[in-house]
Amino acid sequence: MPCRQWRAGPLGHIRLDNLYGPTETTVACMYRQTTEEDCEQAIVGIGEAYPSRSVYVLDAQGNEAPIGGLGELCIGGDTLARGYLGRAALTAEKFVPDPYRDDGARLYRSGDLCRRREDGSIDFLGRLDQQVKLRGFRIELGEIEAVLRQVQGVDAAVVALRVDVAPAEGQSSTRQTAGATSHGAASTADKQRRLVAYITGTADEAALRQAIAAKLPAHMAPAAYVRLDRLPLMPNGKVDRAALPAPAPAAKETAHTAPGTHFEARLLAIWREVLGREDIGVTDDFFEAGGDSISALRSVELARARGLPAISLGALFGTPTVRAIAAVSHDTAGHAGDTLPSNIMPLGAQAERERPEILFAFHPGYGLVAEYRQLARHLDGVLALYGVQSPVHSEPAWWPGSLAELASDYAERIRRVQPKGPYRLLGWSIGGEIAARVAQVLEAQGHHVALLALLDSYPRGMAREEGGGQAIVPTRDRDGRAHFTDAQVDTFVARWRAETGDGAWHYTDPLQARGFARKALLARASYEGLDGWNQPMRLRVTPTLWLAAGSLALSAQEVARGWSDVAGTTVVLAGVLDTDHAGIVHHPDVLDAVTAAAARDAIAPARLNPDKQEHSHE
Repeated sequence: MPCRQWRAGPLGHIRLDNLYGPTETTVACMYRQTTEEDCEQAIVGIGEAYPSRSVYVLDAQGNEAPIGGLGELCIGGDTLARGYLGRAALTAEKFVPDPYRDDGARLYRSGDLCRRREDGSIDFLGRLDQQVKLRGFRIELGEIEAVLRQVQGVDAAVVALRVDVAPAEGQSSTRQTAGATSHGAASTADKQRRLVAYITGTADEAALRQAIAAKLPAHMAPAAYVRLDRLPLMPNGKVDRAALPAPAPAAKETAHTAPGTHFEARLLAIWREVLGREDIGVTDDFFEAGGDSISALRSVELARARGLPAISLGALFGTPTVRAIAAVSHDTAGHAGDTLPSNIMPLGAQAERERPEILFAFHPGYGLVAEYRQLARHLDGVLALYGVQSPVHSEPAWWPGSLAELASDYAERIRRVQPKGPYRLLGWSIGGEIAARVAQVLEAQGHHVALLALLDSYPRGMAREEGGGQAIVPTRDRDGRAHFTDAQVDTFVARWRAETGDGAWHYTDPLQARGFARKALLARASYEGLDGWNQPMRLRVTPTLWLAAGSLALSAQEVARGWSDVAGTTVVLAGVLDTDHAGIVHHPDVLDAVTAAAARDAIAPARLNPDKQEHSHE
């Protein structure tokens, strides 16, 4: 690193400043005096603005991000360029009105991903144009690179989203020469989108994977690591991402376990079809191989359509390997079926054991729960995690007549799994509202609710906007059951695919896509429109609330007060986290706090600075 090289050289006694500034701001507009500690930091500090400049970290809505929040660095002051000669459209895009001045001043949108520290200085994390979407998640490549650069032995790190031939499972790091390419053509069916990390230095892959697993959610973990002698650079010194090589296929360290029965062979064929990869065997975990809620549901549907017996969502979530499902199917042959309610899904290995400590995690709007699997892994050894899905996905005839009926039905299903308290409940998005209503029923029945955790959940009437476009409103029969036309279902499919990308969709057959979409719409309609959402509760449990800064529709304190009004009790605002609505369920702070709460049934609130954490979004 230049800082370390400078301090180790003959001029190390001379002060070294790190200057930052694009040409549009007349070169340097910020500076930071480097220290010895900077030599060990993977994240580049670019300091503070010179007196004649002003700098802001703004979110996508143009609001100033909270301390530690990610956003675009926008620069103002007296030295801004007037614009780009002969390029009016680009000038209008990059030079925008300064919302903090009323004299016609402008801000330059740098396109750099940054965050502000507590001391007011700025950290540079990467470029905004390096944000990618994978399996429905928006990912900042700079965040992954920053974690990798902190691993001992890493000199430089770059992460890219690639579409390459699917690698062998457990592919090892391979040393390549920058600019090398993979040989051989691949069909579209053999290709997949995945994150690839490129590093220089001596760090081994095990250390890299361990660091990523400890600090980032699973969807941000690179699928492959490539060690380079040097990163390819353009003439201006920046990384030439187009010249980064494709990961070379590596020999498998262990062969994938082949199917041993006809049942295993048929089920494995379905998994390979759904996941779009041939490099999995009967002992590979469905979700670690890229599965999620949608692909799990599709696998179960295909298995049922092709005549495989005893395949259920519960079996797939509880025993997510072909061999384990085959064993369970053999053991339960001739029995009445699962002892669990059809919508209660054991997540993770801990849920398979008999333990009195259970956390029930309630579904978001579309009714599925695979997104809680990372939390289940985090809780392993502490307590079992059971996901509560919408019964719409497993019981075609199910439909609640009222909010009270829905909450009572969910509570009864939970008691079939855990007859007595204390109960621990968690809900993400609309799942938080449902969890609160279930807590009310359980308390009214004399049970103790020890934990009610709410993840980016808003009380009815304050709900955050979900999805773009006009609302898809169903028609309802005299019993209140919702019905959607094919045109409405097709509209939903188009919106979902536009939002999550084809890589997260898993459906190629239009009829199968419609079938899933209709169930997702019905899951939402099963609680939307029910009377009683605004009816106050009188909860004895103290709810704990986390909010995502990236989707905050109101001030954090307003949302907490709204929950207090509805719950009839104090609500602990545990944190406003630097993530979006989809990412909060994987956020390390949430995983750690919920795990800690499992042991003591209470969560200590974070010390929030209202001036820093409370901010409005349009």
